[in-house]
Order: sequence, then structure tokens, then C-alpha cells
Amino acid sequence: MASVSYECKMKSATDVKAIIRHCEKEQRLKHDHNNKDINKELTQSNSSLFNLSYIDICKKYDERIKELDTTTNTNKRKDRVTCFSLEYTVPDNLPERDEENFLLDVEKLIAKQYGSKNIIESTRHFDEKHEYIDHGVKKISRAHAHTFVVPEIDGKLNGKKFSSRAQMMKLNKAIDEMSREKYHVPYLTGEQARKKTAEQLKNESIIEEQQQIIMQQETQMKVNELKITKMVNMYNNVAEKYNELNTAFNDPDFMEKAQLRARIHNLEAENKEYRDILVRHNLIHEIKLNRDR
Repeated sequence: MASVSYECKMKSATDVKAIIRHCEKEQRLKHDHNNKDINKELTQSNSSLFNLSYIDICKKYDERIKELDTTTNTNKRKDRVTCFSLEYTVPDNLPERDEENFLLDVEKLIAKQYGSKNIIESTRHFDEKHEYIDHGVKKISRAHAHTFVVPEIDGKLNGKKFSSRAQMMKLNKAIDEMSREKYHVPYLTGEQARKKTAEQLKNESIIEEQQQIIMQQETQMKVNELKITKMVNMYNNVAEKYNELNTAFNDPDFMEKAQLRARIHNLEAENKEYRDILVRHNLIHEIKLNRDR
């Protein structure tokens, strides 16, 4: 991914806790998921910033929203955004041994920009590495993290200002500078920021891969059709010649004509052979003189 994704924003506590349930390690091991790329054998490798349980994460979220609503927050609209799940992936060229430390450093930068009080939890996933297709190129996904942040700006829930262009550019620039200085790899690659969830991208990757398979099968079918057409034409030619020979064979004069043609052909071949020899020895002119006498 070229930059941090701000696309996953949630309004109700129910939505927030559903995403947390999907991301938290113990819940991940306990339940089945629609995402078939989750390898539960690797889920034990997942980690988190505060190492909180699912119940504790939910409790921390509830308490932070309650604290804001009873003090400085004036945004009580029903459609307000109460939490963002910021999603980001390690750079492509980052060594695997540095993945967890890189994600931790990003978490620190998010806390610095948005306030540590607003960081509910951050889950790091190492169990979803899989092949996918991006614009026709097969790639392997890398470790990524989901950082749950309450969008509090100046004491008020403000999802719009939290995810403004200026805020996104500031965070991504800080991550890129950290990545280049500490890990010697760029974070910002110039690619467009991801505007879809990992699940949507994986589904699109599957569809694109299936489309490629179908195209290959259609191409092979056309090749096979051409081969079959060629074979049919060859068969028809052989059959036609066979019919012609069979008809000629039944003609009483056929054998005599064929023998005569063979003798003429042999004499022509012999004549050409002798003529070539005479030409090589410059005797063709002398033979003509003798004939004139």
C-alpha cells in the first residue's frame, strides 16, 4: 500500500466492536471469517500495541467516547464518526525481520499526531500473507496493522477534520521520513493511495485472476479450433486424392498410361543428366557440329 488508508470509518459502537472482533487475536482464533486468506496457524504471531483483550478494547473505546461526550465534545449527531481504523502495510522492500518494529514506529507517529488518549488499540497482522494480482502483476501481500483512533480534534469529534487532506499528508510524510531514515526504504512510492478495503482488493484480485484464466482458455480454444480446421482440410485433401487414384485405378488403360508416363519421366531425367555432363566439359558445341555433318 502506498499510504495510510483512512477509508474505514465507523459511526456506531456496534460497527466499531465488530471490526475490533475481526482484528483482535483471540477472537480471530475463536471465530471463522469470510476472509479465507487468514491462516490461523500464523495468528499466534499477531501482536498489538497495548496487548488488550477484546473486552478491554471495547471498554476503552466506550470510556473515551463517554469522557468526550460529558466534557468538551459538542458533536452529538447520530451520524457522527466515532472511530477510524487506520490501515497501513509495511513497505515492499522492508526485510521481514523489521516488520513489527516498523509497525510500532508508525503507531508512535499516529499517537504523536492525534494524541495517545485517542489510540484505542493497534493490531498487527502477520497471518494474512497471500498472493494477489495488482494491475495484472502477481504480488505477495505484506504484514499490516489496524490502528483504532477516536477522531477527536480540539476536544470535539470531528471525522472530517481528522481525515482532511492536510492531516493525511502530514502523517504519510512523517512515516516516509521515518522509513527512509531508520529503515532506508521509501514508504511513499508515488502510487495512488488505497481506496478500498483489503477484503475488496482480494476479491477483485480473485476476479481478475479468474478473468485471466478464462482468457487463456478462450485463446487455447481458438488455437485448438485452428488446428482442428487444418486437420479437417488435410483429411479432405487426402480423401480427394484417394478418390481420384481409386477412380483411375479402375480404368483399364490406367496401368499402361502410368507406365508410359514413368518411362518418359525417366528418359527426361537421363537426358538432363547427360546434358549437364556435356555442358561441364564444353562438349555440347562439338556434338552439334557432328550432327550438322
